[in-house]
Amino acid sequence: MYNLYFQEIRPIYAARMTNDDQKAKEAAEIYANKTLGPFVKNIEKQLIDNDTGFLVGNQVCLSF
Repeated sequence: MYNLYFQEIRPIYAARMTNDDQKAKEAAEIYANKTLGPFVKNIEKQLIDNDTGFLVGNQVCLSF
């Protein structure tokens, strides 16, 4: 999963390294719409479906 997100965000960093602000802006927009948008919508759906305001369970917990 981590590798998927890294591959998707790589064009933003590549454009930044070449100081191509326009290309970086386009890459960030694609990332936001294609990868980040669906990810956030999924988390939002999980919060609604759980009906507790938490992603997992019904209370805040700390795990190590």
